[in-house]
Amino acid sequence: MHRAIIKKYFEAKHVNIDYQNQSIDLKLPVGGKKYTAITFECQDLERFLRSCLKKDEKSLYFYQNLLVHYNVISAA
Repeated sequence: MHRAIIKKYFEAKHVNIDYQNQSIDLKLPVGGKKYTAITFECQDLERFLRSCLKKDEKSLYFYQNLLVHYNVISAA
């Protein structure tokens, strides 16, 4: 879920989060279909992830769908 939020916020690809070292590897768009790979460390990963959340209607709908996706219970 965190990866999806970062992908949406930064329009990034290939997001990998290292929770232990509080770092994020991702590819950011730099124009056209070109991306550049970066890694950055967060002093407070939870705070950073919260800062990526937006309160507009489109974003809230996206988050709602994410929550539904990750809370799906399958019945056998």
